Amino acid sequence: MTITKFIQMFSLILVLALMCSFIIAVEAGAAQIPVMVLVVNALEVLLTGLCCSIIVLAAVWFFEWEKKRPSYGALKTRYSLFLNDRYRALAQKNAAQIAPALQYFLYNVLRRCKAVLGIDPGPDCGSLSPNGRVVSYRNNALYYFFELVLSSAPEQDIDTLKKLINQFIFAELLNYGVANLPTFFYSQKGKAYPAIYLDRLSYDEVRHVLVFEVLFIGSEQAAAALERAWERDKSKTEKPEVEVYDDEI
Repeated sequence: MTITKFIQMFSLILVLALMCSFIIAVEAGAAQIPVMVLVVNALEVLLTGLCCSIIVLAAVWFFEWEKKRPSYGALKTRYSLFLNDRYRALAQKNAAQIAPALQYFLYNVLRRCKAVLGIDPGPDCGSLSPNGRVVSYRNNALYYFFELVLSSAPEQDIDTLKKLINQFIFAELLNYGVANLPTFFYSQKGKAYPAIYLDRLSYDEVRHVLVFEVLFIGSEQAAAALERAWERDKSKTEKPEVEVYDDEI
């Protein structure tokens, strides 16, 4: 805040003080109000405004001074981390309900298509969480991790396998939906997004574990993350609604 702006603010406060005195005189009507009373009332308003202006000026000066200090970057980082923790805590409130439904859905997709995928999903959906369910918050969205222990490496390469699984996920959503969760998410712009997308697939050769990183689309932020994933995978995997046919399952 410059000196000129401060003088302008001070002048405005003085005008307000005089206006307040005039209003007091008008409301008093014909009553005799000593001039000293009006002056005192004007000074009270003036001093109050002046104190507020000094406080605001000091706060602005301190903020500008703090921005030039090396510690400002650390303070800003800490504030950003605090906000991220709050957003993550809010997003994870529904994870306990979403994770089991996603796990059951993914298991059914792998079980129905195991002949094409060349993957044995195991005897039940518990095979996808041998070490418990893991949820990660990034890109302002929640990603659900599932692990499947394999006796050997997948027959197909990871990119092809991910493409096929996403095709079957979309076909499953179209034909049967997903239990206890919405099948599609409708954005504020009226665009429909499939509620489930396999964002990343990787194979741990040391542990012989196939790791599924599933994105559940239930918010505008998750829809934006899906758009970015589509754009990222454009050269490898076309959007599922373009390639999938109902008779593929």
